[in-house]
Amino acid sequence: FAKIFNEKIFVNIEKGTFISGMSLDGNNLPAYSIGYVYLPATIIVGVMSSLTAKFGVNIAHRMKQKKLRIAFAFLVMIMALNLLMR
Repeated sequence: FAKIFNEKIFVNIEKGTFISGMSLDGNNLPAYSIGYVYLPATIIVGVMSSLTAKFGVNIAHRMKQKKLRIAFAFLVMIMALNLLMR
């Protein structure tokens, strides 16, 4: 159920991103983009996510829960610092 629900949310977000960006002048957007979605990056992220998902799941299942939580917290802190530094 959660997978179907998340996919519906993602599809609706993508539709909104396409539609809202389509109303802009095409000269301000990079080539190979539909609305605000840059197609080459979308394809690369989608393919790489599909290829590495099983590897990530295997690592997560082998790690102890406490170490996994610490690693995730560290990742979130790095992303927050990156946003603050901009």
